[in-house]
Amino acid sequence: MRQFCSVHAIITTASIAFILAVTIVPMNAQDIPLHVQPSVQANGGSSFDYGANLYLFDSLAAYAAGISVNVSQHNFAGADANFAQYINVVSEFDKLNLTNPEDIKLINSIGLSKEDYRQLIADAKQFETLSNQQAVLSATNPTSPQSLQNMRELQRISSDLHSLMSTIDARNKDIYQNARVHGLDTAPLDRLDAALGTYVDQSNAQVSNVTNAVFRNAQTTLQADRGAGTYLDVIQFSGRVLVNGAGISNSSVDIAIDNASVATVTTNATGDYGYAYTIEHIKAGAHDVMASFEAPTIPSTLINSSAINVNVTAANVTNVITSTSGKTSLLGGYEVKGVITAGDRPVKNASLLLYLDNKSVAKTMTDGEGKYVFTYHASAPDYFASVAIGPARHSVYTLFDPGDLPLNGAKSGVYAVAVDPSESYVALIGGITAAFVVVIAYLTVVRKKSRKAVDVTAGEHVEGIGDEVSGTPEGYATVPHEELERERIAEPEPGGGIDDLIKGATSAMEEGNFNDAVTLLYEGALRVLSETASIDVTSDMTHWETLSAIENSVPALSTHMRTLTYLFELANYSGKQATREHVNAAIRELTAVYDNVMSGRGGGGS
Repeated sequence: MRQFCSVHAIITTASIAFILAVTIVPMNAQDIPLHVQPSVQANGGSSFDYGANLYLFDSLAAYAAGISVNVSQHNFAGADANFAQYINVVSEFDKLNLTNPEDIKLINSIGLSKEDYRQLIADAKQFETLSNQQAVLSATNPTSPQSLQNMRELQRISSDLHSLMSTIDARNKDIYQNARVHGLDTAPLDRLDAALGTYVDQSNAQVSNVTNAVFRNAQTTLQADRGAGTYLDVIQFSGRVLVNGAGISNSSVDIAIDNASVATVTTNATGDYGYAYTIEHIKAGAHDVMASFEAPTIPSTLINSSAINVNVTAANVTNVITSTSGKTSLLGGYEVKGVITAGDRPVKNASLLLYLDNKSVAKTMTDGEGKYVFTYHASAPDYFASVAIGPARHSVYTLFDPGDLPLNGAKSGVYAVAVDPSESYVALIGGITAAFVVVIAYLTVVRKKSRKAVDVTAGEHVEGIGDEVSGTPEGYATVPHEELERERIAEPEPGGGIDDLIKGATSAMEEGNFNDAVTLLYEGALRVLSETASIDVTSDMTHWETLSAIENSVPALSTHMRTLTYLFELANYSGKQATREHVNAAIRELTAVYDNVMSGRGGGGS
């Protein structure tokens, strides 16, 4: 059996030698080889019998070489014939039904190689067709749209061919590495590599020839009227765009300095252009200037001129403070005016710093005339420290920072600034006064919020609230609220006596509104005293001020009104709910007040 296989391999190899012929073409979508590298030990670490199947690898390599050689010789019929045989050999590999993972990778690589060669032949045919067509256009109408389209497509295919050659080379390593160890004839693979390399080189050269024919001899020139300058000097750049020696109109030309674009201009009817460059925002030193164009009327790439060198020198500037006014203070401030010039030219949009006692305190920019203004207000900590321990006068000056301008920095003259301590005293006194007011207000609010009214709960002792006592009535706690205004509720119409008051309070109590009932009775007592006893009670008086006025006018009512006041405070400001007993107590106190006043005993006291 082995003898039969060897004879078969010899016959197959001899047959392949007569079929070599192929064309090479770039891939549109290339597959990346798996780079399978089986072990070179016995059987390569897999179940595949390379010795028994070596003839298949020999055949595969021979037909692959035939495809590549015929492609390089532009013999596409020969390439197709070899490719057909290549497919047949691939199908023989498929019939082996291998299951080992490494063997499966090998079979997959062989299958993908089939698509590599299919793409190679297809792209080679397209490249051949476009090359033949372009040969005519390059001689008759190289700048036509069709010529430009052909050129760009040929460039694409040439690039793909180069990538495809790398793909095939890597794939062959996956396929043939173990077969080489088992005695594979490598001569066909060597012919394959040489043929592909030759064809890719030929394609690149052909694309270069076509490109040169289409673009012809495009050229951009550039010159300058001076090679050096300083701040605000003007350099006139000029040049021309040429194709085959003729000027090209309506072409955009970009002027770049150190590879950064500074302007875009358009060529005139004769292909000439010009640009006046003002030296301003550029650092001092040597700079490269270049012009480039892409003409819309002819196929072209970006064509650059030769670079020319321009040297920029830094100019000296004068920084003069023209006026100063004011004092270093918190309220007024200090103003400094000045101007920056370079020779007789103003320095526009320049950055300046203001220094006070050698410390930078402010920053500004010059205007279009090179002028600047600083208005400095000292911060409170800095100023008070200055007044306390500093000198009576301070030094001030400005410093020019050239930044990206081709200028030298410059410091102004130093001027003296007077210190005005009076403003610090005024500000200090005002600050202390304001702080004192804030503290007093804060303490008042805190005091109000911290006071808490204490209530007795329902069921506590209340029998003694009608007795005369000095101080807090028994069964009630004090509710200090001297600074709160009384909140009055709607009162009954005059002339109704206390019956309407008691009736209204009883109704509110039955509805569960105990706080409202107590308030109504307290307000009723004030009304009785105001109308009957002529006691002057005003709305701006607090509840305790009202009680004091009543006690001074009618001492006999002190106990009754004090109890009513406590009950009113309890119902309105303690945060507690009054009870039925509280309401009944208020009714008793109101009745006592009314009886006392109406009997005439209130005037003389008792």
